[in-house]
Amino acid sequence: LLGQNTIDTVPVQLPSSLGQYRTNLIEIIKLCAGRQQRLVFLTQPTLYREGMPRDLENLLWEHTETGAYTPGALATVLAAYNATLQSVCDEYGITCIDLASKLRKDTSVFYDDCHFNLNGCNTIATILCEYIARDLRSPQQDR
Repeated sequence: LLGQNTIDTVPVQLPSSLGQYRTNLIEIIKLCAGRQQRLVFLTQPTLYREGMPRDLENLLWEHTETGAYTPGALATVLAAYNATLQSVCDEYGITCIDLASKLRKDTSVFYDDCHFNLNGCNTIATILCEYIARDLRSPQQDR
């Protein structure tokens, strides 16, 4: 589908979608604070990037009824969502582990666009275990 109808621009509704995402994140944060629950958010890693090699591009399956976004356009959208998450976490003092910057964008981590293979799962588990051992056990408040 990518070759049939390539969409290389971000959706026009991206700004309003990011606004709704921000609102939803703040609601989650406030609900959890009211229940004295500590949150840890994770950014969303994917394979998407501008100029992806053909072998990785062949693994992509995300598309719309009218076509498929280029990996570059999808990377822009995901980066905007991840930046929104990090911004809200900074604003509210919530921990956000930036998995998107910690994981490789290749088949050593992913088996398609955004789903992790076994090694990817193990890598994430290691990152989370290190966080829990280092930061979550401490009596400090959210960062």
